[in-house]
Amino acid sequence: MNIPLIVNVIIFIALLFLLGRTRKTDWSLAKKVLAGLCLGIVFGLALHGFYGTNSPVLQESVQWFNLVGKGIDLIHFHRFSPKLKLYSAKKLSKKIDTVFSHVWIHAQ
Repeated sequence: MNIPLIVNVIIFIALLFLLGRTRKTDWSLAKKVLAGLCLGIVFGLALHGFYGTNSPVLQESVQWFNLVGKGIDLIHFHRFSPKLKLYSAKKLSKKIDTVFSHVWIHAQ
């Protein structure tokens, strides 16, 4: 590993810790996502401006950044999956109640 790569990874980790501190705020999830998106865009533009587009240091840095980026989808899936299942179960429950009430009304 070379020094610029280590510096890039350290800055990336510092940005992750900075975003992690938003848990202690009363920000909504949308604000937290927007803050992460803005920080990522600024960080990416700074790296591209400093190293250039086809820099080997930048390409290797992105490989390290992807270790976190690839796991984010899995985290979001596990975080929102129970909520979606609960929402679907409530919708299904309402539909079943509606069907049973129609059947009950027509049976009498």
